[in-house]
Amino acid sequence: MVVSTGMKVSCNFCLLEELEEGQNGVGDSIVNWGLEDDEDMTLTRWIGMIIGPPRTNYENRIYSLKQNSYSIEVVLQELRCLMMSKENIKLPQPPEG
Repeated sequence: MVVSTGMKVSCNFCLLEELEEGQNGVGDSIVNWGLEDDEDMTLTRWIGMIIGPPRTNYENRIYSLKQNSYSIEVVLQELRCLMMSKENIKLPQPPEG
């Protein structure tokens, strides 16, 4: 349970809110997330995607991942920041396919 302003809110409501943000797009829509199966009423199987930042070796690539210990948005935003870091920005990438 999550406590907010003295009220207890079910984790399902938090997940529904996070799902809505991911489906509607937040920010520049370069980071997206949602349910693996739209019929998953238990909200347990999530997917995430990042579009590589421009002017990096990640540009025009799509990266997909699954993560369940942190919010999907936080994980994807952090990965995108790591892609743009000075240490990683010019790293060679494996061939597509």
